[in-house]
Amino acid sequence: MWFIGVTTGASLSHRFFPNWTRALGLEADCRLVGIDLPLGASSEDYRQVIKDLRDLPGVHGALITSHKISLMDASCGLFDQVDETSAQAGEVGCITARGGRLTALALDPMTSSFAMDEFVPSGHWAEHPGSRVLCLGAGGAGTAIGLGLATRTTATDVPSQFLIVDREQSRVDHAVRVIREAVRRRGCRMIVQGRVTSKPGDGDALVGALPPHSLVINATGMGKDTAGSPVTGAVQFPDKGLAWELNYRGERLFLQYAEEGRRSRGLVVADGWDYFVVSWIEHLARIYGVPLTPDHRRQLIAGTIRP
Repeated sequence: MWFIGVTTGASLSHRFFPNWTRALGLEADCRLVGIDLPLGASSEDYRQVIKDLRDLPGVHGALITSHKISLMDASCGLFDQVDETSAQAGEVGCITARGGRLTALALDPMTSSFAMDEFVPSGHWAEHPGSRVLCLGAGGAGTAIGLGLATRTTATDVPSQFLIVDREQSRVDHAVRVIREAVRRRGCRMIVQGRVTSKPGDGDALVGALPPHSLVINATGMGKDTAGSPVTGAVQFPDKGLAWELNYRGERLFLQYAEEGRRSRGLVVADGWDYFVVSWIEHLARIYGVPLTPDHRRQLIAGTIRP
């Protein structure tokens, strides 16, 4: 199995991979191979990776982290099948390889919802109808979170607004279009808006304008894939709100600022650990074709102890 990212060698997935595959009943010789590509890699680089994945024997598939949209844009013609969510989102986070045929999947809307439910109380959005979500970063992760909210089982338990921001207009436009279409299909009440920002101070202003009980998400990759934070140390998080740092490793300045908000504003703070674990387990099961029940998933998550 391949792992396509930016700094895959630093991921804890290498440590847990043997335990996960054993718990899923897979062969002992399963291996995880990291494929590093820089952010902004060329279309030809993306296409070559997918061609290699297709042509090399013994590779069951791949999990993709930081290149979901760019890889799909460059390589969509190389897939034999694209699932509905992947086509809707215009991204690929999971590839299965069967007999030389490649299938593109997008599991992150589902896994992000699993992870969010670990720290956002059930009924939170219905109980606080004016609360909003501010998603800093309009890449594959941010888009998937918006899709996950738009397609929740209970269409009324959603934030009043989902504002997604990024430095690139094209990424914002793509995310807003995809999430609005999901909202339209589902018929939920969430308003979807986009904004382009150019400096960390812009993020501070957007966070400071949120009403109480709102959620702020760092989906930019800053703090892991790149240095810095989408907000500064002067940021004022919403009273009794929530902050979600999607990174589980790295510098994570956003998480440090959120921890200060925990003490001063009653903020609920979560990092990306649960998202990391549930995402890997779900992708592994899909790539190797292993049925995964809710109880088995919970057991695997509980058995993955953070170092």
